[in-house]
Amino acid sequence: ETLEQVAQTDKNYDDAVKKVEEAYDGYMNAVVKLADEYIAKEDYSAAIELLNTVTENDFTKNSEELSAKLAEVNQSSAQKYAEKAKACLLEGDAEGAVGNMEVASNILPSDENKAKLEEYRLYLPFALYEKNNMLTTSGQGYLYVDDVEISNNNIEYKNILHSSSGEGYYRVVTYNLAGKYDVVTGTIFLSSEEKNQPYDGYFEAYGDGKLLYTSPKVSAGFLPQAIKFNVTGIQTLELKFLSNGSSWTESGDCYLSNLIAQKAMPSQQ
Repeated sequence: ETLEQVAQTDKNYDDAVKKVEEAYDGYMNAVVKLADEYIAKEDYSAAIELLNTVTENDFTKNSEELSAKLAEVNQSSAQKYAEKAKACLLEGDAEGAVGNMEVASNILPSDENKAKLEEYRLYLPFALYEKNNMLTTSGQGYLYVDDVEISNNNIEYKNILHSSSGEGYYRVVTYNLAGKYDVVTGTIFLSSEEKNQPYDGYFEAYGDGKLLYTSPKVSAGFLPQAIKFNVTGIQTLELKFLSNGSSWTESGDCYLSNLIAQKAMPSQQ
């Protein structure tokens, strides 16, 4: 099976060499065929794992054929994930675009793939409901960040920013947008626990000191409503939570779900 026991002067030497070469070629052909079958099924991870395993074998690690096939599979696999990333972006799915492009860049870390990854990362949403993303908080009143809240019409909302304030006092939150984003979106609602709230709760949004948006006023009977306002070029965003409630105990609550700032997606440009 090897030439270790065969001397070059043996009369069967040439025949042994031929058999080894045939065995080697047969093995290579079988590996390449199996890799091609994986590729046809778009199971690139299985193809890459197979070829990586084979190329680590002392018997085959110097095979130009397998190295070329591995490069081919890496190229095809990375291209497929890059195509998926682009499709996600066009569908408005920034997280999907970044996730697929990260895979493509890991498989084939070319300058082009790295550049696309950085480009797609610009479209990731900036979560205004996360405390770590708040630049400052000030003023009186309550400010909460919760995972889940049930609205007054029994719909479950996630990623909650909740403020409670009254007349003469309010809560302010600022964010550093650094001019990276174009639009803020989310849902404003009243929780089931506050469904009979007699006072208005709402917020005003200021961009670099200028009033950009005033939200709907939330009180008893208000149904959840999508909100959206433009922040293109804004460096500092300020949300001021207000109410016509007359005291600490008679305050107006305002609930916001999935409030994010985001760069306009290609389909929106």
